[in-house]
Amino acid sequence: MARSTIVELAKAAGVSPTTVSHAFSGRRYVDPETKARIVALADKMGYRANPRARRLRTGGAGIIALASSMPFAVAAGPARLGFLMEIAAAAAVTALRGISPSAWCRLWSPTPTSTRWKSTAP
Repeated sequence: MARSTIVELAKAAGVSPTTVSHAFSGRRYVDPETKARIVALADKMGYRANPRARRLRTGGAGIIALASSMPFAVAAGPARLGFLMEIAAAAAVTALRGISPSAWCRLWSPTPTSTRWKSTAP
């Protein structure tokens, strides 16, 4: 048996596909009785939201892709430390972009009693 669609569920519930969508997403108000009827029919019909259709509609994949210039043997080593260090360096460069070197020096300076860096910002 084929999986039920949102259109079939809407017809069975006597509402529009948009109302079914709102009942499941919670983005808009749907009368509680109508929502309960839609959910009960969805269970009965075996309806499940189609994640591909949702991604197509929202434009989001929920995936972050990372590309590395590091050779695979180094990046995928036992601890994957090289890859993580490359990500951290890229994040730091992005975060610091737009801050002048003199401002950076005013914000951070080494303390004389420690090898750790300490913020001197107010």
